[in-house]
Amino acid sequence: MSQLYSGDLLDNRYRIGAQIARGGMSTVYSAVDTRLDREVAVKVMDPALADQRSFRARFEREARAVAKLNHPALVNVFDQGVDGEYVFLVMELVVGGSLRELLKERGPMPPHAALAVMEPVLTALSVAHATGMIHRDIKPDNVLISDSHQVKLADFGLVRAIATGVNSGAHTAHDGKVIGTVGYLSPEQVEGKSLHQTSDVYSAGILLYELITGTTPFKEDSPVGTAMARLNRDVPAPSSVISGVPEEIDQLVARATSRSSETRFSDGTEFLNAVHSVTRDLNLPPFKVPSPADSAVRRALEGADYGERLSWDDESMSTRAVALGTDPRTSEQPGHAQPFSETAHTQLQPADGGYSPYSGTPGVDAHSPAAAYPAGAHAGAGQPGAAHAGNPQGYPPSAYPAGPLHHSGHAAEVAQSHESNRKPALSNRSSGRTVVWILVILALVAAVATGAWWLTSGRYGEVPNVVGMDQASAQATVEEAGFTSDLEEQYSNDTARQAVMGTDPPFGERAPRGSQVAVLVSLGKPTVPQPGSADTVATYTQKLEDRTLQARLGSEVYSDDVPKGKIASTKPASGAEVNTGSTVEVQLSKGPRPVRVPGVKGQSEKRATETIEAAGLEVGDVVQEFSEQVEAGDAIETRPGSGEEAPGGSEITLVISNAIKVPNITGLSADKAKEKLREAGLNPVDGDPITDEDVEAGHVASQSPAADQLINPEEDTNVTIHESDSVRVPFVIGSTAASAKQKLEALGLKVKFSSDSSGLVITQSPGLGSRVRVGDTITLGTL
Repeated sequence: MSQLYSGDLLDNRYRIGAQIARGGMSTVYSAVDTRLDREVAVKVMDPALADQRSFRARFEREARAVAKLNHPALVNVFDQGVDGEYVFLVMELVVGGSLRELLKERGPMPPHAALAVMEPVLTALSVAHATGMIHRDIKPDNVLISDSHQVKLADFGLVRAIATGVNSGAHTAHDGKVIGTVGYLSPEQVEGKSLHQTSDVYSAGILLYELITGTTPFKEDSPVGTAMARLNRDVPAPSSVISGVPEEIDQLVARATSRSSETRFSDGTEFLNAVHSVTRDLNLPPFKVPSPADSAVRRALEGADYGERLSWDDESMSTRAVALGTDPRTSEQPGHAQPFSETAHTQLQPADGGYSPYSGTPGVDAHSPAAAYPAGAHAGAGQPGAAHAGNPQGYPPSAYPAGPLHHSGHAAEVAQSHESNRKPALSNRSSGRTVVWILVILALVAAVATGAWWLTSGRYGEVPNVVGMDQASAQATVEEAGFTSDLEEQYSNDTARQAVMGTDPPFGERAPRGSQVAVLVSLGKPTVPQPGSADTVATYTQKLEDRTLQARLGSEVYSDDVPKGKIASTKPASGAEVNTGSTVEVQLSKGPRPVRVPGVKGQSEKRATETIEAAGLEVGDVVQEFSEQVEAGDAIETRPGSGEEAPGGSEITLVISNAIKVPNITGLSADKAKEKLREAGLNPVDGDPITDEDVEAGHVASQSPAADQLINPEEDTNVTIHESDSVRVPFVIGSTAASAKQKLEALGLKVKFSSDSSGLVITQSPGLGSRVRVGDTITLGTL
């Protein structure tokens, strides 16, 4: 398919990151919705299939079907659209991994973990089933687990509405193959019967079996054998594979995977209710399903490049609570709590990373199936209570004082002391007036001095030095100096990525208090961006300039993968780390390297195709034309012709002869001759009989056109047949007159008796072996 590259902008909205997964119909990329600034997953249909109505309809059906379903256990679909050759849908990005990857990492699950997975899966199915939908492809690959322990059902690419009649034609591909995953198909899917919610129930039962045992129940020599096995055999009980599995789990699997759809759970809701009952009856503990540590989505996202936007797992992209310290206004006031202080008792409790409480059984290998199923573990396991004893939250002792502060007596003493030391009040004498004026003048002088200080230097502050600090500390330092702070990222040859390398304005300079000071964070050295399939020289130059780089147009190069006029390569190569301000040479594609068209005249169509492909070209259209020199089915020529040049990998037209070769029918009976002509596509026409002593009457003596001649099927296809009228006279002497007459007349000859006697024939004329024409008279003499 025509690949999208990191940094490409789809539908002028979605900035493509890394490729997460690729399947037969589509490719999934991580991306950023530039309008809402959120990470999403973009599923892009292979452009080669987009023109095929059935595939495109199935792809768009997924978007419409899932958009109708809204539940935390389902992967949400946000958008669907078309951008040129790309048909895409935008989905929720689940950062974590698949259930398949979790099983590969940790192996089979104990009952409490397996049912903790099944509950959200069946919840999602119950939502779909309630709206008349069936999923048709339940398997571990389509169950996603997020880092926040959410289990979600994904990939509704095979979803169908029951109301439209999901019959044998609705779940088979155009080539007659069954759609689905062979290990999880229901018997009715294999047989091509009508499908209902019970088909999903069967697949979910297989999923539960695999969670408990680590494998699917049927494994034959071929996919067909694996699919057919479920028609004649029941799914075995999980306890027959791994000991210690409770009987209730066996019963769940047995009913869900019954070969008869009528005896299964009717839908996802009934199956879910049964799971709840078993969980309650076995007193199974709650369990947080862990996401796999090593998953395809993590590996993809680690290398995701969204242009200038930081990657999903970048330190600065996380949101966290920050301990702000003690408020100086309340730190010295008894009776006030410290709302922003961080206590030594506050801890984050890690999520359950394993399959506890059944793991770690003494005397059992932790990696063996038995380790997950100790004897009697299912009975009363995981009793609550102990984990919640004491003070799990770790709240510190109360910060409030034990009682009010008693100081009324002391206050009275102080007031009395002040009263005894009070001086007489000022009088209206001139000395008092002088004091007042002096105070007024001093206040005015102080105000003028303060204003002058503020206008000259007082309102300015010095930008602090924050080099080497972490980003949070650098911003706090700038704000403590009286400025507002902002982060600004810049490329740097000398400072490590994400390190603080200074401020703007630079430290030491003076700036008005309250003005904005940018904390400069290093992006490290820039890397050469990957050209996108839709990039022009102008758009790619802008990408370079966004990274402080410059573009220089280099020589054109041949490329088998990049269309002519698009960017084929760069020097240095994309992804290379370079110094800021570096120049990148951009090389445009001249298209595929031209090759010389080979000669194929007279070769069979298969051989001619092989010759063309061996030369580095492809056969495009195959047309049929008439040639008097080339037999039917053989190549006449190519277009462009032999010896001419064509771009490597391009399609050329192959011309095949449709001439009809006239078969040889002389000597055959007229009926067989006509049959042979019709089989060759020719039209037999009766001509005048001719005399040919070498050909018996009623057989073909000559034909027109002649044998082996090539004729145009679009013009005259008549072949004229001339039968022979020559008859060899048989021997009838000794026969009775009646039988002799009958034998001769059967050959189309006339009979004349030389006498009236009806006895034995004693003479005939012409004699034995003579050649005569049909209708001639034979004279017989009798006794």
